Amino acid sequence: MRRILFYGACVLVPGSVVAALVFGGVWRSPAREVRSSGAIRATLERVVSTHNDASFIYVLENRSDSDYRIEDESAVKILGRSRATGDLVSEASKHLSGEFPLLVPTMRSVHFALVWTADHDIDPDHTDDFVKSLNIRSFVVLDKVSGRQIEFPGSR
Repeated sequence: MRRILFYGACVLVPGSVVAALVFGGVWRSPAREVRSSGAIRATLERVVSTHNDASFIYVLENRSDSDYRIEDESAVKILGRSRATGDLVSEASKHLSGEFPLLVPTMRSVHFALVWTADHDIDPDHTDDFVKSLNIRSFVVLDKVSGRQIEFPGSR
């Protein structure tokens, strides 16, 4: 009888642990949750120009179960997505910078700015015209650490 109980416990206990991990949701990795599509959502709030900078102000919303952070700009590559073709344009990266470090807590929203530095002054009264002239549909931030790709709308 003891032998039956011992063998039963050897099978039952590990099987229960595996079932709890799989069906209890513990199996999911927080990092995987952040990488999922739509976990970090960017909404353009406004574009503000001063001198030769156009600041694209966004609200970033973290819909995942873990905080999302980018320590500094060296951890990302910022590209543009062509309005005409939809292709990623690396040329835009020489004009773009971001406000880093960035922390978007779990299930919270924060403001974040991408700044386009132009070769000339931008008239604040014609900011919309400047944005249209960029021929950029969106900006794409490629996170080299997590593999995350966040799409930032270029206009409303």
